[in-house]
Amino acid sequence: MNIAAFFHAYKFTHFTGDSVAKTKIESQLSPGEKLRILFFGVNNPKPVNRSFPKQQYETVRLQSGKQIECWYIKADSAKGTVVLFHGYSSSKSSMLEQSDEFLRLGYNTFLVDFRGCGGSEGTQTTIGFKEAEDVKTCFDYLSKKEKNIYLFGTSMGAVAILKAIRDYRINPSGIIIECPFGSMYQTVCSRFRLMNVPSFPEAGLLLF
Repeated sequence: MNIAAFFHAYKFTHFTGDSVAKTKIESQLSPGEKLRILFFGVNNPKPVNRSFPKQQYETVRLQSGKQIECWYIKADSAKGTVVLFHGYSSSKSSMLEQSDEFLRLGYNTFLVDFRGCGGSEGTQTTIGFKEAEDVKTCFDYLSKKEKNIYLFGTSMGAVAILKAIRDYRINPSGIIIECPFGSMYQTVCSRFRLMNVPSFPEAGLLLF
C-alpha cells in the first residue's frame, strides 16, 4: 500500500511528458486499466497553452524558484491590473475568457503560468504550496508600476493567493477566489472519488 501511495503521490505532483497520454476518465477504462491506475496512479501530461490572447500582449518571464511565464495585456486608460491564476493541471490560456471580461471592464490583465505548467519551467506542482511564492513574485513585479492590483484565482490558484497573503503579507486592492479547496486531504480524496476508487486509507497514505 505504501508503494502504491508513493506512485500516486509522485504522479499527483509531477506532470509527465507529452509522449505519455493523459489517463482516460473512469467510465472509459477497462478493468485492467483501472487496476493499473489503482497501483501506479494517474498519468497527467504537463499542461500547455493551446490558445493565445486576441489582443496585443507582452510575454514576461519572472524568477520565482523556477522561471515562470506570464502574459501582460494592457487596456486603454486602465483602472488597475487583475492578475489571473489558473487551477491544478491547467495553464494561463484557460483564463483568457476571464481576462477578456476584465479588459472590457477597463483593467489590465496579467495571466500567470504557475511553475511546472504551460510555458513555465519544470514539471512539478505543489497544489498551491510553493505556488504561493509565484503569487508574491508577480505581485512584487507589478507593485513597481501599479498601485491598484487585484488577484483572481480558481481552485489551486485561489488557494495560492490565500497562502501568499498569509505567508508573505502582500496587500492587494482586492481578491476574487473561485472554488478554493478546504484542505489538501479533501482535494486528494476528491481525486480518488473522480476515478471511482475508495479514498480510505490510500488518500491518507498519499498525503503522508
